[in-house]
Amino acid sequence: MDQVSSISAISPTRIIEKPDPLAGSDTAELLDHTPQHHSPHPDSPPDDLAVPGDRHASASVHAARQSIGSTLEEPPQEPFISTTLTTNNHTYTTVAKLGSGGMGDVYLATDENNNPVAIKTPKINLNASAKAIRSQVTRLKREIENMKLMTGKPGLIPLLDHKFDPAKPNDTVIVMPVYPEGSLLSKLRSGNKPHLMSIIYMAKKVAKALSELHNYDIVHRDIKLANILLEPAKKPESAYDLFDVVLCDYGLSKEMSDAENPSLKTVATDTNQIVGTVEHMSPEQASADKFLGESADIYGLATVIYVALSGKSVVQSTNTARILTTLLNLENATQTGLYIPLKAANPIIPNELTELVDNILTTTDPEDRLIKAGISGTSSAANALAYKLDQIILGIVDSDFQFDLVNLSENVTPVNPNSRLPVAA
Repeated sequence: MDQVSSISAISPTRIIEKPDPLAGSDTAELLDHTPQHHSPHPDSPPDDLAVPGDRHASASVHAARQSIGSTLEEPPQEPFISTTLTTNNHTYTTVAKLGSGGMGDVYLATDENNNPVAIKTPKINLNASAKAIRSQVTRLKREIENMKLMTGKPGLIPLLDHKFDPAKPNDTVIVMPVYPEGSLLSKLRSGNKPHLMSIIYMAKKVAKALSELHNYDIVHRDIKLANILLEPAKKPESAYDLFDVVLCDYGLSKEMSDAENPSLKTVATDTNQIVGTVEHMSPEQASADKFLGESADIYGLATVIYVALSGKSVVQSTNTARILTTLLNLENATQTGLYIPLKAANPIIPNELTELVDNILTTTDPEDRLIKAGISGTSSAANALAYKLDQIILGIVDSDFQFDLVNLSENVTPVNPNSRLPVAA
C-alpha cells in the first residue's frame, strides 16, 4: 500500500464540509467588509456605516450592501428578497445575503434601530438519518453555547442575540457583529497587505484569544486566515500594531474531556470523523483521532503564520489524500519536498520565528509539538506561545533587522488557504 492510498486505513471516515461562497472561506469570511455593529467610530454619527476600504466614511445600508455584494465571487442569480427574522428580544430585517453554503446562510441585517448585524441561519437536512440530524443539532447547540460563554472575552466573537429550538433547528437565528476591516484572509488578498511585524502582533493576539478559549476547556479546531477577523487596534503597542483580532466560527469547537491535561485530551467528534479545513488541519484531525486538544489549535495558528509570511500552503500538494497522509508523518515532509521550511520559503524572516513555526509544523505528535516549540509544561500552551511571539517582536525591535524596509507579504497570494474537504458519500 503506498502512502496516498493508505489514507483509506482511516475508515469509515466521513469528511465534513462547510461550503464557502467567498473562495473557500466560511461564515467568518462572510462577515468581511461590513460595518461595525453598535460600536461606531467615536467621531462618527451613531448611524454611520463604514464603506469598505474607507472605514471613516459614512454610507447607507444600501451602499454597504452593494460593497458586500461585490466581494462575492459569484453574485446572487436572483434578486434579494428581504425577510424578517425574530428572536425573543429583537426583530431583524435582512438587507443582503452575504453568502450561502451547505451548512447555512449568512445575512447582513438591521435591528429596530437600524444597527447593522450579521445573522447566521443553519440549513440542516431534515431528511437525513436521525443520527445525522442529532449530530448537526448538537453541533449547532454547542456553537451557540460556546459563543455565549465567550461573549465579553478579549479576542473572541460575541453572541449578540439568538433563537434556538432543537425541535426546529432551521429556525435558529445567530446574531453577531460585523467588522469593517474584514478578515486576515481578505487583508492578505487586498492591495494593503499587512507588514511582517503586524502579522506577528496579530498572531500573538490570536494566541491570547486561544488561551481564553482553552481556559474554558474548549478547543476551536478550525484556526485559519478566514476565521481571524480584524478591527482597528484599541491600544496599539507600536506603529505596526494596527489591528486587534476577533477569533470566530465556533461551529467545530468542542469541549475538552480531560481537565487534568487539556493540552492533549478532548473528545473531538464522533469516532472516525475528520473535521476541519485541510490546509490548516493538525495531524490529529487528519488521523480522525478521537482525542484533540490545544496542541491542535497551536498547529492551526502556526499554519496561519506560515501562509501569511510565505504565501505557500503548508503541504505542497493539491491532492487532499496526499495532504492528509503527509500530516500523519510530518517529520519526513521536508525530505520529500512536501514541506518547505519557512526560512527557505522566505529567507528574510528572523530565525527565531522560522524555527518556532517549523518546529510546530514538522511535529506529528501533539505532545512533542509543544515540547519542541518550548511551550509545554505550562498551564496554557497558547499563552506561552503568545509570550514567545512577544519576545520575537522585542528581539526584532532591538536588533539591526531592517524591518521597516521590508514588507514580507508584498507578494503573498495564499495558495488555496481555506478549501474544505469534500463530503464523502
